[in-house]
Amino acid sequence: MTSNPTAAKGPMNSPCSAQSAIEIRLTESFAPAVLAEARQRFQEQLGEGREVARETEALQQEREKLKRED
Repeated sequence: MTSNPTAAKGPMNSPCSAQSAIEIRLTESFAPAVLAEARQRFQEQLGEGREVARETEALQQEREKLKRED
């Protein structure tokens, strides 16, 4: 067994820049910041999706109410 914690998991994938195809090395110290930012963006998008779902549900209920009144 090795003492390197990343050795057991295998090497970390290194993404490439879409514009220049330059490899971007993700180090253990850099990866947490990238993950935190991605997690925050995901949570914001999830919240926006929930808001859209609530608004859609309210509109559907209003439509049903108007149909019953006719």
